[in-house]
Amino acid sequence: MLILPNKFLIVLNGRIGDTIFCTPMIRLLKQTFPACQIDILSTTKDAQTVLQKNPYINNLYLNPDKLALQKLAAADYDNILLPYEHYGALDLALSLNKSFIAVPEEYMQNMHMTERFVKYYADLWKINLDGFDYAYDMRIDKKDHDNILRLLKKYDLDPKQNILIGFHLGCHRLAFLEKRFWHKTYHKKIWPWKHFVKLARKLTTKYPNARIIITGAGQEKIMAEKFLRKYKHAVSFIDQTTLPELLALMSYLELYVTCDSAPLHLACIAKVNIIALFGGETHAYKTGPFPPAKNHVVIQKDKIKNISVAEVFKACLTFLA
Repeated sequence: MLILPNKFLIVLNGRIGDTIFCTPMIRLLKQTFPACQIDILSTTKDAQTVLQKNPYINNLYLNPDKLALQKLAAADYDNILLPYEHYGALDLALSLNKSFIAVPEEYMQNMHMTERFVKYYADLWKINLDGFDYAYDMRIDKKDHDNILRLLKKYDLDPKQNILIGFHLGCHRLAFLEKRFWHKTYHKKIWPWKHFVKLARKLTTKYPNARIIITGAGQEKIMAEKFLRKYKHAVSFIDQTTLPELLALMSYLELYVTCDSAPLHLACIAKVNIIALFGGETHAYKTGPFPPAKNHVVIQKDKIKNISVAEVFKACLTFLA
């Protein structure tokens, strides 16, 4: 039986992109039921970077131990929501030994994940979505902008004098892959780094004041090192920014070129011009740039490596010409 909203516990899998996808749904619940309490239970601490300044959340429980889970299980939540059932979220919800409301896997598979979550829970409580803003929520501080401006100055990058273009070469899987396996691995979600090199050369030949900034984390630096050996005029910010600082950086970029990755969704928050590259193994209509916007260009082929440098360059020109 569906209980009228009073106190929500939302169980998230903790992945950065998946957490971002859930932020419009969280805002919808709080705006519809202003007096309700919304707590978040996450499988990892990664969710904290996205949600720590979210004004619609009361409490954030991250990677809880057994005792903390027992306390949550004993709390008087009348609605436990589970948008995702994967990456440990289902096990975490089951550990509470309480009923929960999960978005069925088969529910509206033809739409973006963000929209699925909003519509499913809106249908449950008969919430009118006319005029609802599907934009993502993530708040950052002035200090995040100040830190990015210092970093840009360190590398002699001036947003007023240079055309700053961001490249994200990897994806979540590559960022955390062990180094000893990395060289033998090609991930089907990433565009070949050699294509990025050719794109950088074409862009900076046409626009001599353009500068390329590489973003990423962890083992993605291995791909960046390969890139920089072939194209020495770029700057790597890998492991030099926090997630909020990366979001701040986006506001100084003229263009961001990336595959399906967490930074893609940060770029959507920053409203920067985006070229998103997808292969047939992933679905842009499910996890691509959102909400739809004129400055979001998606290029998708059966295999991401089959996307040509020429067509990505042509797409870039629509924002730089």
